[in-house]
Amino acid sequence: MTTDVSSTTNARLQLQQTHHGLDRVKSAPQAVVESNNSLRSSLRPALRKSLAQRRKTTCGASSSLRQSIKFSTKDFVTKACGDLEMDYDMGPLLGEGAYGGVYACTHKETGAERAVKIVPKSLDEKQNDMVIQEFNVLKELDHPNIVKNYALYETDTHFHIVTDVISGGELYDLLESEFSEMEVRELLKALLTCMNYCHQQRIVHRDLKPENVLMEESHDFTQVKVIDFGLAEFIQADNNFTEAAGSSYYMSPQVIQGNYTSKCDIWSCGVIAYVCLGGYAPFSGADEQETAQQILDATQVYFDDPVWDDFSEDALDFIEYLLTYDEDERPTAAQALQHAWLQHCDDDLSEAQVVDMDKSARVSLESLKAFHAADSKLKQCTYSLIASQIVRKEEKEYLDKIFQMIDVDCDGQISADDMRTIYNDKFGIDLQQDDLDGILYEVNLSGSGSISYSEFVIASMLEKGVLVTEHNLELAFQMMDTTQSGFLTFETLKSVLGVDDDMENYVQQRIIRPADLDGDGKISLQDFKGFFAGRQPRSSVHSSVSSRRSCRSSSVRRSCRKSFRASALLQPDPSDIDAGLAALRAEFNGPNYQYQTSSSMMMASSSVLNCSIGEDEPVLLETSLAITTEDEPTFKKLLSKFELESSINTNVPSMFRPQGSSSSGLTY
Repeated sequence: MTTDVSSTTNARLQLQQTHHGLDRVKSAPQAVVESNNSLRSSLRPALRKSLAQRRKTTCGASSSLRQSIKFSTKDFVTKACGDLEMDYDMGPLLGEGAYGGVYACTHKETGAERAVKIVPKSLDEKQNDMVIQEFNVLKELDHPNIVKNYALYETDTHFHIVTDVISGGELYDLLESEFSEMEVRELLKALLTCMNYCHQQRIVHRDLKPENVLMEESHDFTQVKVIDFGLAEFIQADNNFTEAAGSSYYMSPQVIQGNYTSKCDIWSCGVIAYVCLGGYAPFSGADEQETAQQILDATQVYFDDPVWDDFSEDALDFIEYLLTYDEDERPTAAQALQHAWLQHCDDDLSEAQVVDMDKSARVSLESLKAFHAADSKLKQCTYSLIASQIVRKEEKEYLDKIFQMIDVDCDGQISADDMRTIYNDKFGIDLQQDDLDGILYEVNLSGSGSISYSEFVIASMLEKGVLVTEHNLELAFQMMDTTQSGFLTFETLKSVLGVDDDMENYVQQRIIRPADLDGDGKISLQDFKGFFAGRQPRSSVHSSVSSRRSCRSSSVRRSCRKSFRASALLQPDPSDIDAGLAALRAEFNGPNYQYQTSSSMMMASSSVLNCSIGEDEPVLLETSLAITTEDEPTFKKLLSKFELESSINTNVPSMFRPQGSSSSGLTY
């Protein structure tokens, strides 16, 4: 398409004036226009109601029970039947679309500020289903470039969707400005990374346009947020769609023809790139019909206007690549991300930014290595809940760029290959396979095989001491206490954990019992806080020093044997230090724990050496281990992870104790 030179000056303004005037093929709520800043929100009442309705999971034999309970932050994004104003005070109108308004809202209990899109229910059930569909789609997505969804409230007359607040306005509002090539390159990399993630999750957006891209207040183009998934669909096996959807400027030829795939999103990205660089749309008729005809007739894209002389050949080639007419020849998001133009993103960084990236990568690696949660389902559940519903947006924003840097293949998840590439190849850090396996074992709480954005946030924030605070624990406890009884019991937790009644014994023994500090069979708030502070259950404190014999009674010995037999099913991989660590931690009070190394057998036997009465006094254990010289480095590595000291003499039983302790023994 050829554009007259004289029209270039007014092209941006004309696009602004005509863009909203065209009727768009859209049957979902308009984009959320959000502002202000974000604070902490518990959503406690709504969460209580919805967690009680959570899908239950049927589990098999006891050997698979641990694997059946997995957590992710999406488990706590909830749909509640009730009035939003029970939990929130409504604020001023922030923006309005064809299907409802967007308001500021403040959580009554915490003062948290968020945005809520209010959509009146329609007589057409299909319209109502689309609102729920948008919520369900967003619930599945966990990416730094997608607006975070918190809850959906439904009444007889309205839907209320609670989201994060994004304060920089729409990308559309900035189109009158002239963007640099570097800014547009950063923007397109962010959008394609987001689409690559969505498509990997089997979701197609179908309505990408500048109005549905929000800017942070800093106008950092790498941190844009994609919104309005009202027309999004889950991709079926054939990856084909027939219903026309989207906005006329950004529709691909195949969408207009009614036979298209997820690559419609790639075409939309190409139009956005063209508009941001050139200042006008590549296809723009007097009305929708004429615009559609121009798109159908456009077998190639033209750059005849002098404005394009200011941009590199790679930039123009990139746009042509995305706007490939034949959908079979058009790239996927992953392929588009490999284009030469996007490979220059790192070239745009200053020397100071490169140094900062190196430092951030190293700090992040230490956080990932230090994170340990694989041995406690209660911790996993609590961490996921806090990260999903309590942590403020501002508290984790600094992590977005670090996550994006480590996510080398831009699929929205961190794999072992990503970490190997960024740490070993780029930063020269010697990261061994054992390290990679250990990080994935501990940090990947959902068991997907890769670290999600929220799992990365959890590990990073926990190490910095901002995830588990007293206030956050109180809020998390209140959310999990779905019956408002003041205690966490199996009946309370089974809806949170998503388990059936046949798992009661497992939940009671492996989840409730370790945190039941006073031994009454349930977890109080005091127990809950004490558990995260490292305190042990009172049941571990058997008696006083004078009752040492009773501590060795047959009932105690039977309990130890039972504990050991149950744990023996774990069979930790000899090469997996972290798996061995978890087993040692869980079972060091067993009578005979064995850990097989490549060269010999380490035998660990524990017996009660000293006991005392009181909530805060731990049981003191004397532990002997017979190891060979070859095994010494491996064993010391285990102890250092436990933060324990050791004194090892070849062929002589070893004694070790907690750091700072003057007595021989292990606190358990």
